[in-house]
Amino acid sequence: AASRQGAGAPRVVEGLLQSTLHRCRAFKSDAEVACLLQANLVSGQAHMAMWRACKPGMREYQLEAVFRHATMSGGCVQLGYPCIVGAGRNAAVLHYDANRAEVSPGSLVLVDAGAEYRCYTADISRTFPASGSFSVAQKELYNAVLAGQEHALGLLRGGAVLSEVDQSCRVVMMERLRDMRLVAGSTEEMMASKVDRVFVPHGLSHHLGLDVHDVSDSGPVPRVLAAGHVITCEPGIYFIDPLIKEAAANPQVARHLNMERIEELHHLGGVRIEDNVLIQEGGHFNITMAAGVVKTVREIEEVMRGPA
Repeated sequence: AASRQGAGAPRVVEGLLQSTLHRCRAFKSDAEVACLLQANLVSGQAHMAMWRACKPGMREYQLEAVFRHATMSGGCVQLGYPCIVGAGRNAAVLHYDANRAEVSPGSLVLVDAGAEYRCYTADISRTFPASGSFSVAQKELYNAVLAGQEHALGLLRGGAVLSEVDQSCRVVMMERLRDMRLVAGSTEEMMASKVDRVFVPHGLSHHLGLDVHDVSDSGPVPRVLAAGHVITCEPGIYFIDPLIKEAAANPQVARHLNMERIEELHHLGGVRIEDNVLIQEGGHFNITMAAGVVKTVREIEEVMRGPA
């Protein structure tokens, strides 16, 4: 017994297996990417089925039912996380999943939903007009987010620092919000005063795989991107009452805000656009776009004009 307590005695090392598994899960094999592509194919078709089925006067849970029916019919019987179906002001609630409200005419509907294929989940967000066509204001807000996402996607590659991509994306969206007369001032001043946090309260990305917020040795959000990572790219702009109220009471931030214009567009709720992306050494592979999930204003309106 005494010898077993010496230098050669066995030791219990806590956390080694978990940390090793987390490190391995951050890098996806070709087979894992294939599962994520299939999850995107089925989930993407379900998203577009919702667009075609949407009619003002429906309830959010009825749109969720369309999504669930389409994913199960496509062979994906398990969702990766609770569906977020937020119409109008509910689109401003980031993890809204009550899905009980009526879809009003002229409102935007933000849907964040994904199904699993062999335990690997898609995580797709799209925002569409309940009535089938974007209004001028809706189109401006939507294109502001789309411009931010396209800019961020152009920067995603192995070796990129995610916080720098996030910050660059925010600059693009703040410039678009200035064009919409929601904010005023130089980009540098607005970013220094954290005006972007009023409208863009969440980060750009997280790991994706067996969990919707998958793990790695640095947690669910990567610091430096590497080939083999699968992440989301999900910018959003929202009109969130507590954040607007807090900003209006802060002179450093309030001087950049056009409160009259914010009140005018407040009813839009918010817009989020989210794709799933495989990081490669010199760029990326957009899994969601490869699955045919469209996202421009024109494409969404064309899908909505099709048969339910």
